[in-house]
Amino acid sequence: MKRYRMFRGLAQAGRFLLPVRKVHVHQLKVLPVVQHIKCFSSDINEIKYGPLVTETLESLGDKFSELIEDNEEFEGADATLSDGVLTVALGSKFGTYVINKQTPNKQIWLSSPISGPKRFDFVAAGSSVSGGRQDCWVYSHTGQSLHEILDKEIGETILKSQTGFQTECYLGGQNSNH
Repeated sequence: MKRYRMFRGLAQAGRFLLPVRKVHVHQLKVLPVVQHIKCFSSDINEIKYGPLVTETLESLGDKFSELIEDNEEFEGADATLSDGVLTVALGSKFGTYVINKQTPNKQIWLSSPISGPKRFDFVAAGSSVSGGRQDCWVYSHTGQSLHEILDKEIGETILKSQTGFQTECYLGGQNSNH
């Protein structure tokens, strides 16, 4: 007795379509459901998101401008904030960072010449994924904050010195100015 239905070369077992191979329903395996880290940015409304993201981008822009002024390695570099997009051109040697707000998703997106693209959700202090940090923007795949990644890439990898993104910038995760 056949216990599957045919659909153009696919067999249906419950809600799933499988390549046709003569199988009985009792032979099918149920795969575990993969759980993803909850998108915390969806928990904030646009009224709260707007000031958080604006102040974060302005603070990061100020920090990048300070680093550009203080370090010879960044001669000719430029940081520009316009319409929710922070563009930091560090020259041909180091590449360009783009950090922008994504209002529909209530996220901040980073395009890094070192680590590639990442999307950050706002995580409040004391939440299960905050890792003991203050309010910050967290990349759900690794649990790293935006400011932590910038400290590692700009500070440790490029400048080989402390940059202070986590401790001196708004929503850096290791400061109290939030």
